Amino acid sequence: MLSVYFITMNKVLIVLFILFISVLGNQDIDQLINKLDSTDAHERAYAWEEMALYYWGNDPVRADSCFRQAISEARQLDSIKVLGDVAFSFGRFLYYKGKLDTAAVYLSESLAIRKSISDSVGIGKCLSHLGLIYWLSNDHLQARQYLEEALEVQHASGEKEEEGKILTNLGNLYRQWGDYKEALNYYIEALEVYREIEYTEGIAWLKFSLGMLYKNLDEYLKALNYFNESLAHYQVLAGESEDTGGIRICYSQIGEVNLLLENLDEALAFFMKAYEMQKRSGVDISVADGLRRIAQVYYKMGRCEQAYDYASRSLAIRKNLADRSGLTDNLIVLGRIHDCLNQAETALSVFREGLLSAREQGNKPAEARILKSIAEIFEKTGQVDSAYHHLKCYETVRDSVFNDRVSSRIASLQVQYELKEQEQKNQRLQQDIRIQELQVARQKLVRNYFMLLSLVGLIILLGTIILYRIKARDHRKIVKTRDALSREIEERKAVEKEREQLINQQQDALEKIKTLSGLIPICSHCHKIRNDKGYYEHLEKYIMDHSDAVFSHGICPECLERHYPDFSNKKKNKE
Repeated sequence: MLSVYFITMNKVLIVLFILFISVLGNQDIDQLINKLDSTDAHERAYAWEEMALYYWGNDPVRADSCFRQAISEARQLDSIKVLGDVAFSFGRFLYYKGKLDTAAVYLSESLAIRKSISDSVGIGKCLSHLGLIYWLSNDHLQARQYLEEALEVQHASGEKEEEGKILTNLGNLYRQWGDYKEALNYYIEALEVYREIEYTEGIAWLKFSLGMLYKNLDEYLKALNYFNESLAHYQVLAGESEDTGGIRICYSQIGEVNLLLENLDEALAFFMKAYEMQKRSGVDISVADGLRRIAQVYYKMGRCEQAYDYASRSLAIRKNLADRSGLTDNLIVLGRIHDCLNQAETALSVFREGLLSAREQGNKPAEARILKSIAEIFEKTGQVDSAYHHLKCYETVRDSVFNDRVSSRIASLQVQYELKEQEQKNQRLQQDIRIQELQVARQKLVRNYFMLLSLVGLIILLGTIILYRIKARDHRKIVKTRDALSREIEERKAVEKEREQLINQQQDALEKIKTLSGLIPICSHCHKIRNDKGYYEHLEKYIMDHSDAVFSHGICPECLERHYPDFSNKKKNKE
């Protein structure tokens, strides 16, 4: 079943996946040029591919030329793996540039090669991109088949990131069909995968998809909340990778929601921001959508001439694209602008073209809007019969759309109920996670506290040991000093004792000297001296007792002659 949601999704899908473009980054271009001179053909092919990736965002024409050169180099090699890699990159490039038919050719070639070499991850990526191409080509059953096959392959290979992307794509596909319950199931699965691998970009994309879901359910404030959350994630990612794809699609959808809420100034501001980025991206379908949205705002403001300028430029780009899904909306906007400018015939011509486009696509809501606009123009120009005929057609289509909307609304209410339950479940889950985080934090705090106490105890122990060693060292010094002082004191005491003995001896000697130098009673006949006790003793003994003198007895010549005359005479005769 095709519904009003089909159109909205097709308009933004290509822009949505730009955020997954692989960008070369800051690779030095000179190094790539040097690789092109390599004699290794494999290296040259990959160098051309890297060169194309380098120019992808800022010079699409040169990127296209580099990819074609890489394909040419790869076809001359014996290794089909190189051709499979380069063909996939080129096919993806063409897909993002809106050249779906050519992209499908190269992706199919890459798929065949990867199947032949059993490259499961490569097979999954090719199937996923081919599914998206069929989706944009309005072959939704084939798109689902490719996406489900890709999901099975990536799940088996364990490529969680790719698995999450495919789950989100399937959710968007079911959302476009109006099967919101199934879409929600895929979103929940994708969210679990993204959280498991902590893939921020995937979570940002999923929040964007949830915003689209709430927008389809006419829950504009909730949609706006999810778009703003997605924008916040993409702005963080843009600071790391300089990729503005996610920011661009969020600006566009925030503008869309503000337009639905009649916040025209806000809508115009966001559309202008998105358009500046869309021009830099070089993606024609994105530029066309940006111009159309700005034209819608100017039309709502009553500034129809400015609206016509943007709408005509958008239509000119849109007619050159293989994707015709957005053509009807362009024609509706341009037809209303011509009517605003009182150009009834031109408006009718544009509306008729839009009516054919809407019927080709099976877009009944757009068909109803066009029939009503045509009826209003015929009524203003006085063509009552034509106005009545188109009004009856409008009522028939409107009733069909109404029935579809009633069915969708019932499904929407059921989904909203399930969404509310899921949100409550998520809140409980967040509370459980928060409790676990607090428990972990408490455990960490206790562990840190224990570690701190252990550290403090260790510091105290080390301090005690150090202080003990310092005290022991000081004690040894004190003991050593005390012993030295004791020895010095003993030595000084010995010296003092010797000094005192010497002094005593000197005093005794002085006393003796004083005794000898005083009045000494001596016998004038025998020459004996009276001592201190009153007794007389020989002179020699007295002097020896009162001094250090020692007598040696001899005989003088006179006494010799007197007492020993013979001996004296012999001595004289000898002489």
